[in-house]
Amino acid sequence: MAENQATTYLTRTPDTPTNNKKYTLSVWVKVDNSNTGDYTYIMSSDGGSTLREHIVFEDAAAPFLKWYSRNASSTVSNLSTNRIFRDPSAWMHLVFVYDSTAVEADRQKIYVNGVRETSFRTNTPLGADVVGQINNTTNPPKIGMLGQGTSSAQDGAFDGCMSHFHFCDGQTYDADTFGETDA
Repeated sequence: MAENQATTYLTRTPDTPTNNKKYTLSVWVKVDNSNTGDYTYIMSSDGGSTLREHIVFEDAAAPFLKWYSRNASSTVSNLSTNRIFRDPSAWMHLVFVYDSTAVEADRQKIYVNGVRETSFRTNTPLGADVVGQINNTTNPPKIGMLGQGTSSAQDGAFDGCMSHFHFCDGQTYDADTFGETDA
């Protein structure tokens, strides 16, 4: 991402998903939360009303990872890590695995530097066979900002750097698929 956050983001315009109940997102990030508001979006799909899914660092003062999804009537999942991410000099490898066809404990997995996050301040588990909004043609997702935002009004613009962004439609992979972390 460039330094001028007023105009920097990417949009993913998906074709018909291979399987909109499964995906994997892998990305390297280096986050500087000092210049943002309460949200720093990694990827988001948001129709502005009810259908939405966000992968975001929330709370600039004590940033934690949040993965939130809502359907037409209610929250369908909400994972918020207890772990706080404050080091603006550190690169982190993040992997998000979405599989609503799996057993409940494995429907959403977050890996940070190859280690699965298991401690959550909020843990509303994903139900069975729920369509993922990020892997959906209804509201094309945006990378580096709120899904319903525009280049002139970027709510939660990503403040930092992203590298090696991989979105795997219809596939679920663990973190070691994308490389290994030195001990």
